[in-house]
Amino acid sequence: MPQKSQQHTVHQQPLAKIEINAVQLGLDYNQLAKEQQQDPETTTVRTAITALQWKDVPLGDSNISILCDVSTGRPRPWIPSSLRRHVFNVIHGLTRFAHIHVDVVGPLPPSDGHRYLFTIIDRSTRWPEAIPMANATSTSCASSLLSGWISRFGIPEHIPSDCDTTFTSHLWTSLGQLMGTTVHHTTAYNPEANGMVERLHRTLKAALMSRCNNSTWSSQLPWVLLSLRTTPKGLDASPAEMVFGEPLVVPGEFFPDAPSNNDISRLRNIVGKLAPCKQTYKPPDHCYIPRDLHSTKHVFLRTDAQTPPLMPPYSGPYEVIERRKKGEVV
Repeated sequence: MPQKSQQHTVHQQPLAKIEINAVQLGLDYNQLAKEQQQDPETTTVRTAITALQWKDVPLGDSNISILCDVSTGRPRPWIPSSLRRHVFNVIHGLTRFAHIHVDVVGPLPPSDGHRYLFTIIDRSTRWPEAIPMANATSTSCASSLLSGWISRFGIPEHIPSDCDTTFTSHLWTSLGQLMGTTVHHTTAYNPEANGMVERLHRTLKAALMSRCNNSTWSSQLPWVLLSLRTTPKGLDASPAEMVFGEPLVVPGEFFPDAPSNNDISRLRNIVGKLAPCKQTYKPPDHCYIPRDLHSTKHVFLRTDAQTPPLMPPYSGPYEVIERRKKGEVV
């Protein structure tokens, strides 16, 4: 029998990203030089008195040159208005599931053997994931990332996290090198760099605290995630619409009540308590005092001391005994 030639054998690499039909974004410098010559603003840029030092930089051995600023020691080309959107998308364009933020919530009260949550949120679509874990070791976090995110959305390009030992371990770093993912760590002086997932923690904890007690949060977690994924964000679209292209079907009562077993009654009771999460907004700088505070008979007191997770932030109600100019006696 004739043998097949081995000259065109292709060896596959594990966890390699598919590059077939991929669109490689870039900047055509020949087109940039042409646009600079045709744009009337180029003359204004050349003659303007600024701290920038404009110079025509040749492209290799060709007779084409590009107007660049050389004041920093590195040529920085001037971008005409016709190419600015394209250049912005090349540098700052957000691809779905390419940039995700990760963190760990806990320790929480034990619930079905779980005490931690491995949280993930996509920077582009705001799609949230919260995976229960028994512990917060690097092995558990890596396993949750593979089973809860990579198996559905593929390998991300960037994963920012805080400087916790879980994300600075050798296992986590090796996982990033194996997948070809760039792992970032925020500094202690700039925790806002991972603020997207921190904001998710605040909403997630508040939703769990309002729906269940300390020992049943794991059973309520799927319903809370459904609410977060179907809530419209700043782009007037929910994360589910950004991912799937259409809104999800949420639970609702379409038929009248009928005799059912205990499981159906329990599920109907859970679904009946579902409520959409409030959209994020920037609170005003001034202190807000409700109007009813001057006439109400009972009030709640905020607990300013540090409290365990999933504990109510207010205590009370307390009866108002006396009203004074700058406060009340309860």
